[in-house]
Amino acid sequence: MIKVKIERPYERAHRATDGHFAGHPIIPGVVILADVKRAIRDHFAAENRASDHACTIRATKFLRPVLPGQTMTIMLSVASPALDTHKQAVSFECLIAGIVVAKGALEFYG
Repeated sequence: MIKVKIERPYERAHRATDGHFAGHPIIPGVVILADVKRAIRDHFAAENRASDHACTIRATKFLRPVLPGQTMTIMLSVASPALDTHKQAVSFECLIAGIVVAKGALEFYG
């Protein structure tokens, strides 16, 4: 099991907050998931492994809103790949100031 930690700042004027929600903007869950997937791809690329894997979201839970101006910490736990199925399991937790705001598990194939 490999542990990876990545910091992801969200600027106050993040374009994804338009319409999420007027007067009380939040970073949408789809942006958070995209950043998690990008962090995983960067990890695979750093290990000289293919980074364009097909991905399945096994579970995702958004526990608290992420606000513009906050820095989110992405913690990845990358399991050893399954040799018989070519599946790579990755679980993640996203934290703001040490508090879990999102968590889940993804599987990559290829």
